[in-house]
Amino acid sequence: MSVWTSLASGSILAMVQTASQRSPDVICGKPFKPMFDVLVAKYNIDPKKTLMIGDRSVSAGLHLLCVADLSG
Repeated sequence: MSVWTSLASGSILAMVQTASQRSPDVICGKPFKPMFDVLVAKYNIDPKKTLMIGDRSVSAGLHLLCVADLSG
């Protein structure tokens, strides 16, 4: 496993904050409901007919198929 795949996004965020001496205005992690709201509106998506596949238990209002990382 490379160092980049083992770092969590929080570690990368802290590195960028330290280097830039600035905090982010917005953090868009997944799932991020405002991001889904924009996609739903732009592409006329019906959330009741949409399936989000991911490794988080929060679905931002969409149906969720949670996939576990069983690699180690």
